Amino acid sequence: TLSQKLVEQHQLVRESGEVRVGKRYLTRYRFAHALFQEYFYKRMSAGERRLLHGEVGTALETLYAGETDRILAELAQHYAEAGWIEQAVVYLHKVGQAAADSYANQEAVRYFSQALVLAPEQDTATRFALLEAREKALGGLGDRAAQRRDIEQLVVLAGDLDAAAQARAALRQAFYALVVDEYDLASEHAQAALELAQQ
Repeated sequence: TLSQKLVEQHQLVRESGEVRVGKRYLTRYRFAHALFQEYFYKRMSAGERRLLHGEVGTALETLYAGETDRILAELAQHYAEAGWIEQAVVYLHKVGQAAADSYANQEAVRYFSQALVLAPEQDTATRFALLEAREKALGGLGDRAAQRRDIEQLVVLAGDLDAAAQARAALRQAFYALVVDEYDLASEHAQAALELAQQ
């Protein structure tokens, strides 16, 4: 087989163990040296690289059907490199949320920021969700200046969305005001959030 030739004859790749996915076992391979990988990758045109990343992303989604949570970062990377923006944003959001749920806030901020770079400006709802998630992670890091900037953007985006989004933005303003000891402002934003939620 091709894998045997690459491993035994050419010594370009090595087996690096097996992983169980559903009822199947998949054998993993790695390049024997990073220079081999770099050499082959650089010999491809930009279009070939995009095509390859798209094919790998699709194959991984198929192989890990129902278990994609195990490879969120890999899927995000392959789809971003492929230029498949919608899929890349979805997986960057998911891997960012997984990092945030594990209190890896620095990592979460990085993934949410990458997703925001890719998310189309006109997709207000997606950008709102990403900003809201990043703002919370920034809060976990204690980066108040960046957190405040994200809240300001949230309020602007919420203006183009429904009352529920506006209530969520007001609630984030209230939480922020509490953290920075602006209690009157926190009360004002909380009241606004309540009124919007009742609409």
